[in-house]
Amino acid sequence: MLAVDSIVVCAGQESVRDLLAPLERAGTAVHIIGGADEASELDAKRAIEQGTRLAASL
Repeated sequence: MLAVDSIVVCAGQESVRDLLAPLERAGTAVHIIGGADEASELDAKRAIEQGTRLAASL
């Protein structure tokens, strides 16, 4: 369980990073994984692994 103010869940076939710059300017920690990281190689196994590793590191 994590105490957080917000979570953004993205799904789709294209990487859209419109929120990245405004969040970083606001000083928000941002983690980009899965298709948002590399949309040209959509791979559910890789995305799940990245999410698991990120969660474990927090």
